[in-house]
Amino acid sequence: MAGNTPPLPRLRRLTVYEGCGYLDISALIQCAKARKQRSRLLEEVTLVFETEPEADVLKEVKSLRGFVGVLSCRVGEAPELR
Repeated sequence: MAGNTPPLPRLRRLTVYEGCGYLDISALIQCAKARKQRSRLLEEVTLVFETEPEADVLKEVKSLRGFVGVLSCRVGEAPELR
């Protein structure tokens, strides 16, 4: 983040689709924490996993709750973007 302004300062809702790649939850937490400290809270974050995440992943995801308004997780498919 350059200066005191986080990237995409008007962003309020974020949906992340995790497929076969690696989702860096700790980086997402750092970003959400920095946004909250700068009064740019993400009001709603949704994480969509391709398959049921393991317990340790869910535990890490839950720590995101302290830095966002509403956190939801579900299993589903990513939309086909063309």
